Parts: sequence; C-alpha cells; structure tokens
Amino acid sequence: MNSNITGQWNVIDAGGTRTLLVSSGQHQQFNSINPASVGQEQAMRVLDDVFAAIAADGAEDAPTLLASASLDEYPRQSTVQMIGYSACRAGLRRPLVCVDDVTALLLVGMLSEGPGLAPATAVVVGTGSAARACRPDGLPVTVGSREYLASDEGSAFAIGAAGLRAGVRATDGRGRSTALVDALSERSGKSLDRLARELASTPFPKAKVAALALIVTECWAAGDEVSTQIVRGAINDLVEAAWVAADKAGVLGTEVVLAGGVLSGCPAFRKALAAKLDRYGLGRSRLVSQTAPALSHLLCNENLPCPTTWWNQVVVRTSGCA
Repeated sequence: MNSNITGQWNVIDAGGTRTLLVSSGQHQQFNSINPASVGQEQAMRVLDDVFAAIAADGAEDAPTLLASASLDEYPRQSTVQMIGYSACRAGLRRPLVCVDDVTALLLVGMLSEGPGLAPATAVVVGTGSAARACRPDGLPVTVGSREYLASDEGSAFAIGAAGLRAGVRATDGRGRSTALVDALSERSGKSLDRLARELASTPFPKAKVAALALIVTECWAAGDEVSTQIVRGAINDLVEAAWVAADKAGVLGTEVVLAGGVLSGCPAFRKALAAKLDRYGLGRSRLVSQTAPALSHLLCNENLPCPTTWWNQVVVRTSGCA
C-alpha cells in the first residue's frame, strides 16, 4: 500500500469538540463544526475556515472527504447545500464527499484488511457515541448516533453528566461520598453548585460537559467507587451498542475499530472496553487514534473502491458553482 498521504484527497474529521484536516500531507486542527456543540453560525464560520485552509494549501483541485459528527446517515439536503456553498466560496473545484464520522471510522476498518471490503464494527467514543456495522447487502446498521438528548450512552458527555450529578447528589446528602466533589470543584475553580448552574445556562453545553469525563476517569483510576460505577456503566452501554450493531449486521467475531477522545485520553478505559468486547464475542479491537490521517492514507491506494460508491455518502459537486 502506498504510504504517501500527500496528494490525492483532503480529509476532514469533524467531531463534537474539534476538527482535524489532513491536506497536502499537513495536519491542521480547528474548533468543532457540529452545531449541537457550538451553534449553527459558529459551525459555519469554522467550516469556512477549514475549506479556506484547503485552498491556501493549494489543494483545491483534490477531492475532499468530510466526515462530520453533525451529519447523520442520510444528511438533510439543506445541510449538504450549506456545506457545498462553503466549499464553493473557498474555491474547491472537485467533488466533496460527505459522510458522518461513524461511517468514516467504519470505512477505515472495512478498507484496511486488503482488497475489497472486510466486515467490521465501528464504535466511536468521543463527545458523543455510536456503533455501526455493515450488512452483507451493504446497508448500515446503526446503534445510537442520535445526539446527546436521545442517545450518546457511554460517551464523554454521558460520563461527564453522570459525574456532575453524582457530585451534586453527594453534596446534598442523597448520594454516596465521592472524590468527584473535590475533583470537579478544584479543576473548574468553582463550587459544584455554581458549576452546575453555569453549565445549565450555557447555550451549547455539550462539549463543556463532555470535558468533565476526564475528571471522572481520573477518579476511577484512583479507585473512587462512585466513579467506578459510572465508568462500568459507560463500558456496558458501549458493549451493548456494539453487540447489537454487529449481531444485526451478522458480523459478530470480526474486527472492532475504536476511535474517540475518551479512548485516546484514557488508556485504562480503552483496555477495559476492549477486554469486555472480546469477552462478549465481538472480536479483536483496534484503536484508530485519528480517523482523518488513517483515511487519507487508505484513499491514496488506487486499488480501493471509489468513495462515490459507498452506501450512505453524499457527493457535492463544487465545480462551476457560483
């Protein structure tokens, strides 16, 4: 496989907290373009900056793959049009392939085993969470991926919110004593009461609540019993999601590809999740530390299937647009 990642594709991996661009062999990081995390106006401003960076790199004549947590399996036409207009304004002249971030991770797993598409299950554990596998007929099976009010079990947001609630319950006498009380207060520089109220009044609290997950996992690693219960619950939720997706797709026992800030930021969490996935018969797991560079690397292999044939992508034609 060609190890050069410098010429054929621009790849954008846009998660709930940050966005990574791989263009002309360079890695650039931006804020999130997920409206649920930063609001629609800020998301579009950052997206404009990302596309402008591609043009500044002289890579506007290369096709671009945008993998975004703000897209679902079948993105709304209005969303795709806004993305297309942003690409046009920046001067991108080749097709833009839009997929959601879970699809991008699944493609890394399915494309990296050799010629053709190999069976795999993808599990994202970042600001949000989701699991996806692909059936033999090419249709995806998705568990979760419905934003933080309806799903995202096991995610950084879910862990952070559970830690905040546990700390509040401990301070008012309803819950067990926990190291989370002091840890959350010390890290934020605020009382738990003030922290909770400020987060509740924040227009888009998703990323800020998700940032608390690191504090919870640190307390878990130090032996705090309440944090241990939270982490165990999160791992159980993730294993359940992965198992249901793999079982419905008929790919139990094949590779599980993992990605997300919770896993890269806490090796002990990743190890515990991998062990439980294996124990439940899901197959060996592999961490993809950054999806964008992995996809950029794979897309340079001319023997791989053309991205425009993948099941749930949307292609935005940017050539000739006003």
